[in-house]
Amino acid sequence: MKRMIDHLKEQDALLKRQMMELRLENQQLKSINDHLRGKIMAKKMLDQYFERHPDIRLPTMNDQTASSPCVNNDDVESVDSF
Repeated sequence: MKRMIDHLKEQDALLKRQMMELRLENQQLKSINDHLRGKIMAKKMLDQYFERHPDIRLPTMNDQTASSPCVNNDDVESVDSF
């Protein structure tokens, strides 16, 4: 009888530990889900904005020139070096 009680206590401790780990994982997944949902909503809102304002557009990589004041060409390594 004592052996059975000890075995049940061990199982209980194991199950409690697994339950805590699963709760932690669930919390992390909820956080990731909220983050991704926020990104999706932001993209939808941005798309709607640009649909309503067709005269405005986002700059692309091709729009940047070599004389861009934002980039110091002396500090930029060649892409081939990666």
